[in-house]
Amino acid sequence: MHCSGRADELSQALGDMDMLLPPFTLAMDAKTTTCLKRHELAALDGYVRIGLGPESPTHVFRREHYKLILKARDLVMSMSKDHCEVVFRRGKLFATNLSQTSTTQLNKRHMDVGTLYELHDGAELCLFGWLYYTVQATRYEQDLMAQRPIMHETMIASYLTHVLFMNPLITRTANALLFGERLSFQNEYHGIASGLALAEHPFVGLKTGFATLFNLHKALVDGCCVLHLAGHGLPGQLFFEGEASQPLMGTAVDAEALDQCLQLAPPCAVSGVQLALLLVCHSASMAGPFVRYGIPHVIAVDAQSKLQDWVAPVFAQRLYMELGTGQSVQTAFDRAIAAVRSHDLSGAEAESEKILLLPPNDDHRHVLFPPLRGRVATREPFLKRFPSPFLHLHAAETLEFRQKEAVVVSTYLARPPHHPFFTRLVVLTGPEGVGKTHLARAVGDDLALRGYFDGGVHVIYVQAFADTLDATALGPDGCYDAVQAEVSARLKAFAGARKQQCLVLLDGCDVLMQRPQDAGRFFDSILSSQTDWKLLVTTSVAKTPLELGFSAQSYALQPFPYEAGAQLFAKLLARARYPLSVYHLLETPGFDLEVHADVDLWRVLSTHPISQHVLRGLPGTIARVVDEVVATQTTVDAWFKRSFAP
Repeated sequence: MHCSGRADELSQALGDMDMLLPPFTLAMDAKTTTCLKRHELAALDGYVRIGLGPESPTHVFRREHYKLILKARDLVMSMSKDHCEVVFRRGKLFATNLSQTSTTQLNKRHMDVGTLYELHDGAELCLFGWLYYTVQATRYEQDLMAQRPIMHETMIASYLTHVLFMNPLITRTANALLFGERLSFQNEYHGIASGLALAEHPFVGLKTGFATLFNLHKALVDGCCVLHLAGHGLPGQLFFEGEASQPLMGTAVDAEALDQCLQLAPPCAVSGVQLALLLVCHSASMAGPFVRYGIPHVIAVDAQSKLQDWVAPVFAQRLYMELGTGQSVQTAFDRAIAAVRSHDLSGAEAESEKILLLPPNDDHRHVLFPPLRGRVATREPFLKRFPSPFLHLHAAETLEFRQKEAVVVSTYLARPPHHPFFTRLVVLTGPEGVGKTHLARAVGDDLALRGYFDGGVHVIYVQAFADTLDATALGPDGCYDAVQAEVSARLKAFAGARKQQCLVLLDGCDVLMQRPQDAGRFFDSILSSQTDWKLLVTTSVAKTPLELGFSAQSYALQPFPYEAGAQLFAKLLARARYPLSVYHLLETPGFDLEVHADVDLWRVLSTHPISQHVLRGLPGTIARVVDEVVATQTTVDAWFKRSFAP
């Protein structure tokens, strides 16, 4: 067989071409295009050929797409707004009739409403009785002389990993309300995304959201290959996020409630979930509903064990990298366990034994992400390919020991307009260094991530501008006028740019709050002119309550107790890889190595004079002292003695 050089070039390029062309195309049939006029074809230019695949997995035939043609044919009333949906899932194409009044047919047979029908190559889909589409599956006849295998109906497998995070501010259980410690989802997401990126599989997708029962059901309806749940849990319970009616109030979901949710979802064969990853403490006690649902592979944490925070990112990165390179679930699991076991932190081997692959005696040699022919370079940084929703949430990720305070301030800001105590202004007060700015940023970022402020969180550092002024020359009134003018100018810079709900953080308003009546009128004018805004103001000046035409709340932030301050000090030292050790406290009054051998060192630090005379429960001061101790590579005793030396 003679083969031209051009044909040989094409055959060599086929390995990349099948990555770019959609696996399926809905092509408008000739019997439809011939009956349409030229201007009608021009109006339907985007719908003559509809590509469906990993990049565009869903197309819904809507009334507005064809309303001009339908109106001319007096057919506009014969179809609903959403008429028919075509979905690409797990390498196959499906269609669903969405309208009770439609005449949608597949291969000249009526389609029942809500039923999934598979569309094979050459299938004919007819809508409204006159609009015909033919299914075309991508085919390649490859050159035998290039010694490449012949492929028919090439269908690129593109699988979605759906990650649901559980981190409610408050969790309602049968007996109490729990204030859970905030988790660092940014690290876990980074592990997942970087693992998938290292695999360089171009069609693996990643989707994130908060874990509510509604979102879990929707994830199964939309379909995914890997369902990943991360967050808090207790034996026999998962701490789901709150639903729309009480979004800040999480719910402790037991196995029975989870079973009911999964029973309402499409069957596992339709949703396509092959792996459920439950990196939640005690989650093996909740694996049963997922196994009964039909998911063949479930990874969970031993029912009697808690998992340290560092384990999840390490395990997830290696697991997803191995899955993305075509390894089986069993192989990927074994290598991810080995990655945890080989970590340099103490207790790594014990942590690795807590993670289980269930059911224990089943065959887990299934490959989720089949390797592609040839090598495809993605050439894109993984954060561009998998943009992190937590990228700008550093404050929320590092908030320590302020769970209850975050709940109070979040509750004030999250109240809807119909709430009897609807609040548009919150004033955070407290001494300098108590952490007002950090708490305000953390609360704003967290609420924005949960969808409360679609217009974003805008920060104006008022104190930073006030520090540049010559207070002696301007005087108190001149400083006030200059600061108010600067704040007004910055507010006008983005006023009207977005009509969604916004949160404006005015940080360090001490100069403005020196004249509370004028400040109240100024804030009142801002809220009156911008009905979609809420204000969060921080100040060290405790004055009389502001008089506003809108509901306002003030909250006084208190310093940490000595024990909490000592815990934060020890955590920051450990984070800087300069952990608190006995050598730091050898000169501490009352410290004895034998007596305190089994006592946490932060408890000893809480009685140290540095906690009472220097740190004083102020996070800003604690962070500054930690930085100085780490920079000079000294001990706590030595730093304290030097700082108070005569």
